[in-house]
Amino acid sequence: MGYEYSKPSYETGRPHRYRSLIHAVRGPAHVFADFDAPPPGDVATITVRNGSTVVWSGEVTLNPDISATVPITPTLGGDSHPVPANSVLALLSAADAAQAEFDISDLQYNSSYSSFYLNCITVPASLCANWQYAVTPSGGSLTNPGVGMDVTALSSGDIAYVYSVHRAALRPMRQR
Repeated sequence: MGYEYSKPSYETGRPHRYRSLIHAVRGPAHVFADFDAPPPGDVATITVRNGSTVVWSGEVTLNPDISATVPITPTLGGDSHPVPANSVLALLSAADAAQAEFDISDLQYNSSYSSFYLNCITVPASLCANWQYAVTPSGGSLTNPGVGMDVTALSSGDIAYVYSVHRAALRPMRQR
């Protein structure tokens, strides 16, 4: 069965609907596309790990306006500070609000660096200090950005890993 597609044309009286004709063996058929619904957004993935245990992993929807910012407030209060809406921290904060597997329990703002410091995540026990992150860009290899997670913005297909480095791993080995 052969099909022939004709150029879409605006159908009067039906805003945001376009008419296309598909000519099939049995005659033309009208096909409508609904442009009222927003297109599916680009997504990135965030994975939160405690050692080798994956605490949470999920897709986060990216803001189509790459210059957009969102206000983030330190957990102990104080003034909110704008960060890029697609930053690892903003997307992690949105994921925190949407699920119960982890909780950002201590997020601090350092005015000297004009940057946030993620001190504690509760997973269910509170793990403090030594939270780090790495990003695998879409089609790239794992990198450790040299800036804070409130600065690094994700793009479609990126994967961010937020992980705890245990204090035991940071202690020097005892000399014998």
